[in-house]
Amino acid sequence: MNPLEKMYKPIDNLKADGSVKLAYNRVAKQICVVKERNPQTAGLYKILREIKSRYIPKIYRLAEFDGKFFVVEEYIGGRTLANACRFCTRTKLFTATLNRRT
Repeated sequence: MNPLEKMYKPIDNLKADGSVKLAYNRVAKQICVVKERNPQTAGLYKILREIKSRYIPKIYRLAEFDGKFFVVEEYIGGRTLANACRFCTRTKLFTATLNRRT
């Protein structure tokens, strides 16, 4: 168990390899996302943490343990961009097929 798991209770894996987890912040009493990232990306996440935008999840915490780098960020519910793009592509293909038949 890494030290983050004392504060953030894992709920579900959002990525099959377990590197991205949905978690419950026991202190703030809210859902968040905990990501294990390459330590080389720490600089990027430090910059992202300073950006205040409704289009970028808030970075709550950056932590490094045993050579592993973790990012705790805001959970935003809904479809992912990848899922939305697949949906739009399928919808366009379906519409194009219907238009050819009429």
